[in-house]
Order: sequence, then C-alpha cells, then structure tokens
Amino acid sequence: MDLARLIVVIRTYLWLILGSTILAIVAALAVTSVLPKMYEGQATIVVGPGINSQVQDYNQLLSSIQLARTYAEAAGTRVMADEVIAALSLDTTTEEFLKTVSVVTTRETPIVTVTVEASDPVLAAQAANEIATRLVAKASVIEGRDQDVARIVRAQIDDLQRLIVDTLGRITTLQAIDKPTTAELVQLANSQAQLVSLQASLASVLTSTSVGNATSVAVLDPAKPPDKASSPQPLINLLIGAAIGLVMGLLFAVGLTTLDDSLKSANDVQTSLGLPVLGVIGRIRSASLKEPRYRLAMLLYPRSVASEAFRKVRTSLSFSGVDEPIHTVVVTSAGRSEGKTTVASNLALAFAQNGARTILVDGDLRQPMIHEVFGVSNAIGLSSALRSDGRSAETYLIHTEEVNLRVLTAGPQSPNPAELLASKRMRTIIETLSRNAEMVVIDSPPLLAVTDAAVLASAVDGVVLVVSAKRTKTSAARSAASTIERVGGRVLGVVLVSPRGTNGEEAYDPYPYAGPEDDGARAVPSGAR
Repeated sequence: MDLARLIVVIRTYLWLILGSTILAIVAALAVTSVLPKMYEGQATIVVGPGINSQVQDYNQLLSSIQLARTYAEAAGTRVMADEVIAALSLDTTTEEFLKTVSVVTTRETPIVTVTVEASDPVLAAQAANEIATRLVAKASVIEGRDQDVARIVRAQIDDLQRLIVDTLGRITTLQAIDKPTTAELVQLANSQAQLVSLQASLASVLTSTSVGNATSVAVLDPAKPPDKASSPQPLINLLIGAAIGLVMGLLFAVGLTTLDDSLKSANDVQTSLGLPVLGVIGRIRSASLKEPRYRLAMLLYPRSVASEAFRKVRTSLSFSGVDEPIHTVVVTSAGRSEGKTTVASNLALAFAQNGARTILVDGDLRQPMIHEVFGVSNAIGLSSALRSDGRSAETYLIHTEEVNLRVLTAGPQSPNPAELLASKRMRTIIETLSRNAEMVVIDSPPLLAVTDAAVLASAVDGVVLVVSAKRTKTSAARSAASTIERVGGRVLGVVLVSPRGTNGEEAYDPYPYAGPEDDGARAVPSGAR
C-alpha cells in the first residue's frame, strides 16, 4: 500500500483509529491505577586489586572484570536468596524472591550492581544491602582462597619487605662514608648482594602465590530507601497504550479496507473498472431530509458546487461523442439507491440550461421517481405511449419550468415492463424523441436488479453508470459494465456519487453562493409539493 492510499485509509477510518487509541489509553490508565507500587533498592560493589597488592597492571584489571561476573552469578543463586530471606525474615519463597532480584555488570569496569524490587522502599534497600554484604563476606569462597595459607604468605612477604628496608638503610649509610676502610667496602658489597637476593625472593613469593594479586571486594554504594516508586510508570504506560492503540487501529483500518470491496474514489473506479470518470458528484445532504424536489441542485441551487459538478459531467459527455455525437443516454446503476435518478435529472437540466433541447424519460416502469422529483402528474407517460400505436410520444411530454427541458414520466405501472421496454415500439419512441430534441436522457432501473436497463442500453448511443462511493461493490460495478457490453451497449463513463471528491474534498454544499445576479437559491415554483 503506497503512502497516498494509506492517507486515504486513515482519513476514511480516522474515527476507528482515534477510537482504538483512546480506548487503549483508557485501558492503560485503568491498569496503571490498580497496579501496586513497587520500589527498587540498589547497591553497588566493586571488585579490584587489594589495597596492599604489589602488582597492578592491565591483565589484573581484566581479571577483576571477569571475577565481577562471577560475583554477579553468585548474587542470583538460590543459596544467596535463602540466606537473605532468613536474615530479613521475609514472607516469600525462594523463586518469588529471585524474580525481584536483578544483577548487572559491565564489560568495562569491575562493578556489580544489585537491584531488589519490593512493595516497601525500606525493605527493598535492606534486601539489596544484605546481598551486597554477603557477597563481600563470601569473597574468599568465591575466589577459592585459603585464609590460613594467606596469613602465612602475608607474614613472609612482610619479613622480606622489612629485611629489604634494613638492607637499603645499611647500604645508604656505608655509601655515605667519605673514606671507607677495606672492611667497610666488603660490608657494602655484601649488603648490595643481600639486597638483590631479598628482592628476588620477594618477587618469587609474589609470583608463586595468589595472595600478591588477591582482589578486594567492597560495597561501593550501599542502597538507600528510594523516594519514588519504580513502577508502575503512568506516562510510559500511557505512551505504550497509545502506541498499541494506534497500531491496532491502523491494522483494523487496513484490514477493513482490504476486505471492503466497495469503490471509494475516482482512482478506484479507473483502476478497478478501467472506465473513465465523467465527474464526481457530492451528495446533496438535504435531499434525504426534504422533498424529492430538493434533489434538483441544477434548478434550485444553480451556483452551488454540486451544480458545477453536473456541468462537468455534461462537458465530459459532450467530449466523449466528438466522432459520433451523443443524443440518447441511459443513466443507470448496479444497485438501488445509488443516485441514478438524481444524476439523470440534474444531467438533463445541465444540458437544457446550456441551450440544448432536452427530454428526460423515466424508464423505470417499476419504481418511477421523475414525476415526484419534478412535481408533475404521472397519470400518463411512457407506459401509455408504449401501449398506444396511434399517438405520438411527443404528446405525452410535460413541460417544466426549465424552458428547454421536457419530461416523459413513467406513467401507470405495467405488469410486464421488461417486455414493453424491449419492444420495437420503445425503439421507435427513442428515435422519435431524439429527432425532436438534441439530448434524450433516460432514467432506468438498476442493472443487476432487472433486465430493463440492459434492454435500453442496446437502443441508445451510450450508458452512464452511476457508482455510489463506499456503497457500490467493485464486483457489482464490473458485472453491470459487463452486462452493458454483452448486449451491445456502450459505457460512456462513470459518475461517482460521493460525499468527498477524489482528493478528499469536503462534501459539496447544496446551497448556492450569492453573486452579482443571484442573492440565493431560486424560488421553488408553485408546482413543488
């Protein structure tokens, strides 16, 4: 799905996306409000060369870092957990306590951070400090050192260091003598040799034992009772909830769009049907709330955006018949209530107002509406003309308040409308009307409901297929177009009836704008009901 299509989906299902996001936020706040507050106690220990260590180098630092990881593993053992539980008299199990403990080390420093989570801030700090203290106490066990051996070696090192200091002092004294005797020179040489021997012995002891390189473990930063709870975190939970709701809303919107087979825009019509879009007509929102008369935007609201849209359809039809002029047109749709009668009526008015002598025929002998829209009698009409062989169809025409427009209503209902419309008499009537007018517009029943429209399609110059955005299914529109082609009809194009335009414009306003010669809507003639 490209970006443009995604934007259309978002605009179409914005209510769903916003609703899902708000619902997720409310749920996150509700969950946050009932979750218990938890606090984190955090203690830090450092593992490094002993204070008295004689050897300090990079390798020793690496060893300390590696050893810190061992301490971290020891902090999370069951033995450590049991000891802390016993020491603090905690009412919990080993497994539950271990779930509250987290131990972290870094690759760069020999520092171990112990964190314990509890509902009581004091208890959280006590537990973290207890673990840190016990790690320090277990240093000899963790590092595998024997304390008795360590003390002996420590004493040896101390003795060697004291002898070295004494020897250095003696050498310094002998070297300060201005004219030493032979005995003093011999004593100086012996002392220097003894110093070399003592230093070698000390180096040997330090190298051969781990005491020289022993590490010290100390609590670097003891835990303190925290002032703020670590969880729940309302802001973070709200953001997470909003993100989840937004994503879910988008997924639902995309899913509904994928499952929705309806045509929604002019681009959908062109892509799915391969037919030109003659125009996009916004719904006249007041039409469903008032009399059928108010569907006539071209007559009542000539300066409205809706009227301009019908003029564009008229222009598109005029250009579609450059090589073969269009004089007779059937307006139909795939299903019911998709706006075909409104389009047919206003299209006829658009041609009439452009100076063309126009006839509007109500070819829907089953559920006629033209007489209601124009507020005229339906006592006689097309069905009457079809049954009469001696009377010209022109005698059944009714003049309207638009000078160039006459209407042929459906007339009394007939038990066999399909047979009447398929008769030679119907073709003769169409030919007669086309000779006496420059444009004949025929409103017909839906194509997929009955065969009437298909019969009429083969007797006219072209068919205008009306599609209702978000209502007409793609499969239905394709079937309708295919039906027209199968009977030898020609689909001139599609008129999309939509509350929004192809680029998402707002619904066309059915009310007129004031101009230099028009202060408002045309007055409704007295014939309106």
